[in-house]
Amino acid sequence: MIKELPDPRVLLAETDWNALDTCYGGSGGDGSFGPGLSTQAALAAFTSGDKDAITRVFNRIGDALLHQNTLYGATCPATLYVAALLADARSREALIPAWEAGLRPLRAKLLDWLAAVAHIVSDSWEEEWKEIIGDDYFWGSSSRVREIRSWRPAFFQGVSACLADPDSAVREAAHAAAIPLLDAPELLHLRTELIPVLRHELAVSRDYSHRLGAIVGLQAWGEDTTGFAAHAELIEFEQREKEWEEKRAAQGMRALHGPWADDEPPF
Repeated sequence: MIKELPDPRVLLAETDWNALDTCYGGSGGDGSFGPGLSTQAALAAFTSGDKDAITRVFNRIGDALLHQNTLYGATCPATLYVAALLADARSREALIPAWEAGLRPLRAKLLDWLAAVAHIVSDSWEEEWKEIIGDDYFWGSSSRVREIRSWRPAFFQGVSACLADPDSAVREAAHAAAIPLLDAPELLHLRTELIPVLRHELAVSRDYSHRLGAIVGLQAWGEDTTGFAAHAELIEFEQREKEWEEKRAAQGMRALHGPWADDEPPF
């Protein structure tokens, strides 16, 4: 049975955030999103209309809830809250503040967060880690991975509310977030509907990461992407990434990169 999204206000108020850990602290209480900022207060900022507060949260959300691709106790309910906000008609006005004109929309940033979490529990991510660590890798056995995977159909409800958004930035972010979410067995049948959108919109996006994400997704779904300019871009990107990882390996470093690395790849 596919789980339904809760009311975001009820979820925020009734979740025991103090019992859920984050990178910044052992509980979701004061300081769990950095000095003086609790998880509950951080999430509440999204509908506050306060530009500084929202910026502060986005500057910390990756480290607080997905630091070094680690899943924390608060990661799943926080992601569920974001999805619920996006699907909630009563929250729509608050998620389109007047000050965002000319900036990347708040809803697009929330969708980016959903995409980041979905990627961490995706099939491609699990395969990547198996290649690095070996057949004894049991990423899918983690209780937190299983929890987030079980909620993917509900997360997709939040994403699907934005798939036809009139704002192209929001629409593209929704398409990008949908790709890893459609690894869920309950959602596999929706890939057929999304393929034309990925081919005709996301694969030719002005956003480099969206173009490459579309090609990777289409290839994983068995689609031919050789006719796209982004196909060649992806080959070039992967070659540079390989060369960079070989360089790090030669220096005695792990062939992984991310926010914890001493240096970043030259691309």
